[in-house]
Amino acid sequence: MYQALESIPYFVLKKCDIDTIKQKILTYYRNTEVFKLNFFDFGKEYAADITVPATRKTYEVALSALLRYTVYLGLPDLDVNDITGDFLQGFVRYIDMEPKHYYRKGTEIVEETKISKKKGTSARAYMIKLSTIFDAAKLRYNDEDMGIIRIPRSPFERVVVKSSPSNGQKHLDLETLREMMHDCDANMYERAAIDLFVVSFALMGVNMADLYNAVPPVKGIFIYQRQKTRNRREDHAEMHVKVPDQLKPYIDRLSKHARKNYWLNLSWRYSSVSSATKTVNQLLKAWSIRHGVKPFTFYAARKSWATIARSRECGVDKALVDECLDHIGDYKLTDIYVPRDWELMWE
Repeated sequence: MYQALESIPYFVLKKCDIDTIKQKILTYYRNTEVFKLNFFDFGKEYAADITVPATRKTYEVALSALLRYTVYLGLPDLDVNDITGDFLQGFVRYIDMEPKHYYRKGTEIVEETKISKKKGTSARAYMIKLSTIFDAAKLRYNDEDMGIIRIPRSPFERVVVKSSPSNGQKHLDLETLREMMHDCDANMYERAAIDLFVVSFALMGVNMADLYNAVPPVKGIFIYQRQKTRNRREDHAEMHVKVPDQLKPYIDRLSKHARKNYWLNLSWRYSSVSSATKTVNQLLKAWSIRHGVKPFTFYAARKSWATIARSRECGVDKALVDECLDHIGDYKLTDIYVPRDWELMWE
């Protein structure tokens, strides 16, 4: 008891009432208790609550990579407070030197490949997921208002992992985009892939999953919730995109045979989002080879929109580009108080 009272400054004691002093004493005892939390157990619990299977899998893979490292070190388990900057730096080095593993859908076999020359790709992806789990643990078990800090450190902030160059997701220049738009020789399959690419570009880089499930626009405004992040954000990643008049011929072709309550015919043409993405990417690759362009994928539409918007010719502010791409950006608090200006984004 004396030690708890000695931890409270004299001037604070003079001003506090008995209930406040009692609370501070209880807080002292809580903080002096040895707090233990198995990071793997908490991580599995966190991942299990994620509703999107593909996203959940990325967290499980990151935890598996960390488990391989702890086994390599000979650690029986991993307490959350044993995760330090030095520990994480060692984890990054271990992942960089570890042979890469790829899951082949066709054979359902995990194949080991040679060590990748592009260091940091897997390590960076793993660190992002593990950092999110670590922050979730701090949020649950720390109570700063009550002075209860069971997990005091932020080790992930100390570790910098260099990002690797983008693998194949290059943006297209305006000349190539115009060539695609005005290609009269493309067969009907390539034409459909090009139409989808142009629609994605014109709608501020909307993803395939969101086009696949798109509902018809309301008064010329396409409203959707970005599937990739809608379950992780309070605003459900909702976007309002004005459909440009110039897009009409592309939409007319893509809306033929569209199922009821669907805007485009993707669910009629393809069995799933992954099937649509795979087929469209193959067709875009065939088009690029035929025109002497470095092969690109459907995702290049999103990168092209962002790159051109940010270019000197357009000069769109980086924060606004972030907003148009439906990223959270660096303005979380601002977003709480200030509603989005859709018209500014459409312009």
